[in-house]
Amino acid sequence: MITVPVIVPASPVRNVLGTLPVRPNGTRHRVPETPRKRKTPVSDRLLGIKVLKESLADVKYRVRERLGLGFDLDDWQGELIRRLRQGYDSLLVAGTGYGKSIIFEGLAALNKTKVVIVVCPLKALERDQVKGAEKKGLKAVMVNEDTVCPEIWTGLRQGHANLYYVSPEMALSSSSVQGW
Repeated sequence: MITVPVIVPASPVRNVLGTLPVRPNGTRHRVPETPRKRKTPVSDRLLGIKVLKESLADVKYRVRERLGLGFDLDDWQGELIRRLRQGYDSLLVAGTGYGKSIIFEGLAALNKTKVVIVVCPLKALERDQVKGAEKKGLKAVMVNEDTVCPEIWTGLRQGHANLYYVSPEMALSSSSVQGW
C-alpha cells in the first residue's frame, strides 16, 4: 500500500466555488477586507443633467399641442424627448415610419431658444422634413452643398431657425464646422 503525504499550504487557497477550505483544526482562514462605504454625492444632480419637473404625460401633451398633432405620442417618444431635454446623450435606432421625426420636431417645439441639428443622408429627405416641420409651425432650414451661403451660418448663430437639416458632407466639411 502506498501512502500519499497530505500537504496543507501555508496560506489557504480558494477552491472553484470561491470558498476557503477548512483547516485541519476546524478554523477558517479569514482574509482582511477593506470596509465598503458609499460616498454621499456632492449634489443631487449629475454634471450637465438638469432636473425637470415635468412628467412624461406633460411632455407628451405639450408636444402634441405645440405641433398640432392629431394623435398621442408613444411613451418611448415622450421619454426620449424628456431625457434629451435633461441633457442625456441618446441613440435611437428605428425603422421607417416609426416616428423619429417627432423626436427632433418635439425638441425644437419645446425649446424655442435652442437649435436642433439633424444629419440627414438624402437631399429629398431633407426637403420633405423641412416641409413637414414648417407645416407644424417650426422654422426649419436645409443645409447641403446646393444651399450653402454665409447667411445660413449667420442665421444659425443668431437663432433664426430652430431646426437645421444638414447633409453628412456639410456636417463634416471644415468650412461648415467653422460656421457652427
